[in-house]
Amino acid sequence: EKKREELRIKRETDKKAQVEEDRKRNEERRAKLAEAKSAGRDAKSLDSDVEKKREELRKKREEEKKQKEEDDKKRNEERRAKIAEAKSAGRDAKSLDSDVEKKREELRIKRETDKKTQMEEDRKRNE
Repeated sequence: EKKREELRIKRETDKKAQVEEDRKRNEERRAKLAEAKSAGRDAKSLDSDVEKKREELRKKREEEKKQKEEDDKKRNEERRAKIAEAKSAGRDAKSLDSDVEKKREELRIKRETDKKTQMEEDRKRNE
């Protein structure tokens, strides 16, 4: 379980590094695109108001995406905590009550005893 946790942490770290790398790459591309847009304007180019609105929408989508990722991360942490708590607590509400478990244990012991007795009898008969 410790190794699983270590792998999960490593994957998260790797993912964060990849996301950061992608973000930097995208920023560089956007800068190049902005430079290219400003250099070669012609009659077919978009109006500056339209480009401004597109940029605002792009920023809004990025913020929404970041917020969703944070929410997902928080939700996953809460789920992991619940799972860990359930594991440490042992049994949940669906577990058998103590009487049933006690009877099962008694039956298991009786079966083992009977099996040993039968094996002893068989061994004595075969001698």
